[in-house]
Amino acid sequence: MAFNFDYGGGLGVSARKVLGKQTDLIYAQSFTYPYRQTFGFDIKPNATTAMQFTVFESFGAQGVGVFTPASNINPAVPNNQRALLAQPSQGTGGFSFSFQKLF
Repeated sequence: MAFNFDYGGGLGVSARKVLGKQTDLIYAQSFTYPYRQTFGFDIKPNATTAMQFTVFESFGAQGVGVFTPASNINPAVPNNQRALLAQPSQGTGGFSFSFQKLF
């Protein structure tokens, strides 16, 4: 379990539960406006490959260009940059998929 505090004063929590040798269940929740709740899976089939699938719901307005770093979702891998292709508009949800090849 990890508690997150960002530069803007946002507070959140994230947790992982091991489901198997290569799979973790992920949960994250922000406690400041706009609220965001995330559920997902992290799969590491080998030492150099990682995949993450998450489903999220966001409550409240978010301005254009508001960005939630992926490190809030996966604090165990802080040095790997991830490209987030889309962010939710106000009151919406969606999903995110990332595939990493680690060197």
